[in-house]
Amino acid sequence: MLKTEIINPELLEIDATIPQCLDNQFVSDKVFMYMINNKLDYTNNTVKKLREQDFKIEFIRSLIYSSQIVINRAFLTNSEFLYKNYLPINEENLLAFSKLMNDNIIVPYLYKNGSLDEDLEFDTKIEGHIATQELFNHLDTITCVRLSQNDQKNDELILQLEQNFRNYLVSLKHKEELQYNYITANLFTNFNSEMWKSFKKSLIDLSTFAFNEEKLTRNIVYKKFFVQNKYPSEGKFRKPSKDHPFIFEIKKLVDLKYNTNLPDILKIYTFTPSNMPDRITLQDWNRNDISNSLNSDIINSKIDDLFLAKHHFIANSQNAINLPLLSDLSVSDVLEIRKFDEWTEYINMQKKMLDNPKDIVELLSEFQNKFQNFQKALSNWYNYTYKRKKTERLYSNFVTVALAFASNTILFGLNQEGLIESLVENLSATAIISKLSKEWYQGFAVKLMLNVIDIGKMQIDKQLSSSLEIMKSDQEYSKEEIIELINRFKNMKGDSVKKIGKVADMGAK
Repeated sequence: MLKTEIINPELLEIDATIPQCLDNQFVSDKVFMYMINNKLDYTNNTVKKLREQDFKIEFIRSLIYSSQIVINRAFLTNSEFLYKNYLPINEENLLAFSKLMNDNIIVPYLYKNGSLDEDLEFDTKIEGHIATQELFNHLDTITCVRLSQNDQKNDELILQLEQNFRNYLVSLKHKEELQYNYITANLFTNFNSEMWKSFKKSLIDLSTFAFNEEKLTRNIVYKKFFVQNKYPSEGKFRKPSKDHPFIFEIKKLVDLKYNTNLPDILKIYTFTPSNMPDRITLQDWNRNDISNSLNSDIINSKIDDLFLAKHHFIANSQNAINLPLLSDLSVSDVLEIRKFDEWTEYINMQKKMLDNPKDIVELLSEFQNKFQNFQKALSNWYNYTYKRKKTERLYSNFVTVALAFASNTILFGLNQEGLIESLVENLSATAIISKLSKEWYQGFAVKLMLNVIDIGKMQIDKQLSSSLEIMKSDQEYSKEEIIELINRFKNMKGDSVKKIGKVADMGAK
């Protein structure tokens, strides 16, 4: 008989994540444009296949690059892409998925329920119900998380969740100029000054609507701004028009806040998919949140060490390896991968860095080695297990430090004998400094970039790469301090300041 053990959030693993791909509104830029151009919605078979492929990549990524993931109980029954992994006819993945749950690797989030098998308060898909019941037959005592074990406290925190969503949307017309710059830089591939007036109007319209709406939910926002009918789950999106040109960009911002709401309050990470805006895009610094934060004294004492540490992170083409694409892997494959000693050592090192963010300099070199060893073990296992190489691409791993601020993510140490010079856009310090029009700016974050480089194409493979937020500061910094910081980047051994495209991101509040 299935038993449920409910825990409070503080008992989750330090690197636990909630994958954004589980959201039923997750759709990549490419698929969204395909839908709009061909007047299709989520019910179209081709769209379903494309979305399922994106989901699979991101779901597998989250299971490999974090020790534990949290899944909303409702998704177990209502997410078609998810419950396909434990349909009765899919026995191998069913057993693997149940093992991941029995071992507390997949932890269900319970909204108000007191047990995992308690009836949900809304309609469920028949196929999803069958799959979930079969999954339950293979479970023992399952650990689930709620915002609080105490019912009254849990209800209060749920109300806070709803208020946080509303408050953020209301705040969109009160951001600082630099915050708007960072938001636009992460939502748009190309953005120019002529677009600004229209985009800001869209944000203000959304903000005003959120303020005036008595009971605000994401579905209400969708019906007002994004979809053609009253059923957001069908994905019948309006075509961008002259009056509403930024439907998809605004949708991504709304979705990002919606999907970071729960992990924020659980104090864990959001795993945002590649090519989607990262957690910092929201620009919602919370001065009451001191998790993994740094004050200016610590920044000043560590920053030069961070720059010097770059010499530990050189791409080594001599050790090129053949890695599987994440789309080639199944849940049962993930279960095998997580048995590697090298995977355990890599994850333990990741936890150590998150637990000791101020010691990042001393830990980076060891982290690079653990990551490289895990990738080698993954390559060897993949080629042995499948007896042939499904891809002939050769990869090289590269871990480096990135600084996210002033609408850019800039990094250093990516230029070793010209190996990956073409991977990044060189930016002059003057070009970045010229954008700094205010005297004071708030907040920046330090990330680890786990880059996997396709040597043949001289590109970072975004399917295999990810980033991890290590520490952040929400303090204000003067223009002079930021200029000094940029110049430090530029002057380190002659390296250029560099900007890199978005990869999948583990971002904390």
